[in-house]
Parts: sequence; structure tokens; C-alpha cells
Amino acid sequence: MSGFGLNKKKDKPGAVCFAALFAKQLGDKLRTKRKLMAVVNLPMWIKQFEELQAKHSLDDISQVLNWYLANIGKEGVPQAYSAKSFKKYYAQLSARAKQDGVELTTPVLSDEAQKLTKELLQLLWPMGVEAQVPETVESSLANYKAFLAKVKKARDMSTLPKHYGRWIDWLLAANRLQPPVLFVRSWMKMINRTLVNWKEWSGSLETFGFHENHGKFYSMGTAWASEYCNIWQRWEEFNNWMNKNVR
Repeated sequence: MSGFGLNKKKDKPGAVCFAALFAKQLGDKLRTKRKLMAVVNLPMWIKQFEELQAKHSLDDISQVLNWYLANIGKEGVPQAYSAKSFKKYYAQLSARAKQDGVELTTPVLSDEAQKLTKELLQLLWPMGVEAQVPETVESSLANYKAFLAKVKKARDMSTLPKHYGRWIDWLLAANRLQPPVLFVRSWMKMINRTLVNWKEWSGSLETFGFHENHGKFYSMGTAWASEYCNIWQRWEEFNNWMNKNVR
């Protein structure tokens, strides 16, 4: 079974690569069910499961995967016919597995994420989406904090062009770049307004979570730039400068 990447160089000698085991388990079952006809790009499948492992316990992934493999093709079960789609629908599959009595560990959230999640769950969400809110809040907070830290680091750099320094000062003073909890609360409420009437929506909420390259954030940034100096390209130019110079 070494051909399935069960022992990777980055692992300790003899360590099992569970991502490869999960990938093989999913691929074999999909072939049995005639849901997979193409050749599997195993390294890519392993990578998808490794990304899941960074957020979830091995036991949880194993239980959700086993539940899915026992319920492939049933009504209401997301069609995850690859490792990529399994990762995409993981939150929904977890929610369905819990409904069937599968016991999964609760994600550990920061205090601020817990408080914000509790507030946001008072809103109406499409069926099955509520289970995805906690992790989306946590990841959005982490991603926004990282972006805000990068902006503040740029402001303190001696090589920062002065017009960018004034631009950063305005973004912060004008409360466009808000403190993390305030910003993510607004961001998640914006997502809710997008999805609340989309009753048949069944995707991954993670795709709507905040990250600095998100299209909605780009639109916000260019609007801020137009408001500040009537040059919408300022946002793109500023981000390009940060990506090249801030480490």
C-alpha cells in the first residue's frame, strides 16, 4: 500500500499517513458505487484530507467519512464524488451524521468566536447552514486579524510610501478597517442577507468566509479607495505593495 503515500517523508519513520488512508477509502467506495470513473490524482486527494485534518480530529473525519460511505446516493446527502467535494461539503455531512446519532467532538472556539457565533445563530439561515457558522466565524476572525496585522506592520515600515501611510491612517480613523469582532459581525451579517432567502442553497459556508482575496472584500476596498481619493485602483496597488514588501 506504499503506492498510496502511507509513509511520507515529512512523517516520522513508520507513521501512517491517515490522509492517504482516507483518500483510498473514499476512492475505493466511489468506484464500487460507480461514482468514480476517472483516474484519481492521489496527491491532490491526499492534500484535501490533510487540509481537513488541520481543522478536525482524525476520529471525526473517520466517522463522517464512514457515515458518508454508508449513505452515498441517499436523498438529501450531498454528492461528494471526490476528495475536493468531500472537503467542500464536510460541514453539511457532519451535520447529517450528527442527526443520525454520530457523536463528533465540538470544535474548540475562542471566547470571542463563541460569543459572536451565539449572536449570529439568532439569525435565520438556510437549512443545514447553522452547523457551519462557528468554524466560519473562527476562520474569518483569524484571517481578518492576519490582514489587519499586515496593514499595521506596513504602516510602521520605513520603506512605506507616504501616500500609502496616509491611506492606512484614513482606513483606521474612518473605521473602514474595524476591530476584528465588529468587522466579522458585519461580514457574517452580509453573508446572511445573501443566503437567507436562498432556501435551496446547499454549498459550503466556508467559501463565503472572510479572507483578504475574497471578491466581496475587493469590492469593499475599491469603494473605500474611491471614497478616499477617487482612485479605485489605490486598493489594488496598495495590496500589491504589501504582498511584495510585508513579511
